[in-house]
Amino acid sequence: MSNIVETLDAIVNNIDFNSEIEKNIFYDRVGKFLNNDKDKNNQSYLLNVISNIRWINAKEINDFVINKVKNKISSDMIIVDFKEKASSSSSGLISFISCNGICGDDQIFKKQDFINYDISQCKSILLLDDYIGSGDTIIENIKELLDYIKNKEILIIVYAIQNMAIKKFEEIIKEYNLNINLIYKISLDTYADYLDSTTQRYVNDICKLCSEVDFRFGWKNTGALVAINKQSPNNNISILWNNCIRYKENKWIPLLSRELCFEMLNKKNKDFIKKNTIKLKEYYENSFKNKSLYYNISYNEFEFLVYTFACYLPPEELIKNNYFENVDDFEEFTKNLREKKLIKLKNNYIIIENKNLYNEISLLIKKIYKNNNKFKKNINVTIDQ
Repeated sequence: MSNIVETLDAIVNNIDFNSEIEKNIFYDRVGKFLNNDKDKNNQSYLLNVISNIRWINAKEINDFVINKVKNKISSDMIIVDFKEKASSSSSGLISFISCNGICGDDQIFKKQDFINYDISQCKSILLLDDYIGSGDTIIENIKELLDYIKNKEILIIVYAIQNMAIKKFEEIIKEYNLNINLIYKISLDTYADYLDSTTQRYVNDICKLCSEVDFRFGWKNTGALVAINKQSPNNNISILWNNCIRYKENKWIPLLSRELCFEMLNKKNKDFIKKNTIKLKEYYENSFKNKSLYYNISYNEFEFLVYTFACYLPPEELIKNNYFENVDDFEEFTKNLREKKLIKLKNNYIIIENKNLYNEISLLIKKIYKNNNKFKKNINVTIDQ
């Protein structure tokens, strides 16, 4: 027991948390993850899996990307945002370098806008991402744009990439005779390269229980062990993030589930608003309301956007947390925001649709949140024996 706790302490102390709340929630989730199996030896296998996860935080990614883009950016370069979601990792990085004045807004194009644009004066295309797993998404996008970019330099800057994706890039470069310059910080192998054979057998047995067959060993069998800002790509082995596993007649509690991310963000945003209500009201009155007359929203609506920022909360979750009394109350409150196309419901999740508004709230939260970055030293995790 003491060895498990000591090992966990060493792991957690090397993870960058944004708040005490995140750290507490993560410790609680680790305990639940280990308690999926009451057998002490099997818990040691799960602990071995946690120990071999490559933990990557936003600062690492941003520092690397901004440094590389600064060295490569030019006036005849076009940056293509190849992912649809405004909240995607690619869009976030593009917004980050734009807000830092590294590129001009006239250099940034969504994929469809890029197709309809005259790129004859463009010499190079830049694609950004934080992590590339199987490589299929970005390679499929390159193939779709093949007629437009075949004679251009294609610069891809990514923080972390799986070795299987690197091999696929080598193949597409050879097949289509493309000029692709792939720049990355770290390359990652599969779980089979990191775990000992006994742990591998245990992991394999559990992953095979996942009812989502395509994701048992990660999408396209990537077999990854990586966490990006405490979140799991679907390239990871299923025991880390997929809850479609039943083990010993119980539902498996993953370590890095989507719900965990929502829980962290939800509680963090609640705490943020509670601690900074005066600052938020001052910002709304002195800056946001005057600068953004286009939005024409009340303070309560503004606070709601801060609360739901990056959480993608479904309405029923807000009702459960007593933010609204019922669905009708939610519909009435959000009517103005939806009509102005500031938010939308996608797959029943609330998403800030307006990209400028998304970026402004993001920068506001980051600016204020630096003052609330204190941690408790002693946190206990309960592991059943």
